[in-house]
Amino acid sequence: MKKFLCAIAVVSAIFIAGASNAYAQIGHFGVVGGMTFSKANFDEVKNMNYTGFHAGVTYQLNLPLGFSIQPELLYQQRGTKYNDATRGAGRTAVGFIELPVNVQWGPDLVLFRPYIELSPYVGYAVMNKYTIGNTSFNGDWGGMNRWEYGIGLGVGVEIWKFQLSGKYCWSFGSNLPDGVSDMFKDAKFGGFELSLAVLF
Repeated sequence: MKKFLCAIAVVSAIFIAGASNAYAQIGHFGVVGGMTFSKANFDEVKNMNYTGFHAGVTYQLNLPLGFSIQPELLYQQRGTKYNDATRGAGRTAVGFIELPVNVQWGPDLVLFRPYIELSPYVGYAVMNKYTIGNTSFNGDWGGMNRWEYGIGLGVGVEIWKFQLSGKYCWSFGSNLPDGVSDMFKDAKFGGFELSLAVLF
């Protein structure tokens, strides 16, 4: 009887360990953050990159053949700087609650995994601020499309529990209020993101 119970305990322990290992291989929660460099296209106005940030949580779901799906829930800050002879220097920043879904592919090379990723995203603006000279103003939501959507394309490398990635994002919607957007050719924020994720 004791041998039988010991055998059951051993088999149960192996099963639990195997199940836990399988779960760990299927997916990982994590945190992610980094820098966002963005700008919009101005109409006859000198424009420059705005440096913002993004931070949030992620979940990596591993799939066969080197694929994985990694959605993220972020606070994302995009914007642009400008320098106009009439208006002077200024900048516009918009903060979004954003949901990118990163589709990754890359071979597991044991010590690390390089990958490419395609990242469609959607977001909703929750902060709108602009600065002229040294004075900042909370922007008016009137006439502004608070929804954003776009796509990103990038590369990265995963080493142990860390992911370092860079991608360029194209926004397909105008995200600036009336009046401000009149200065632009399209008022769409595009730019580069550099991210570091830690998986658990």
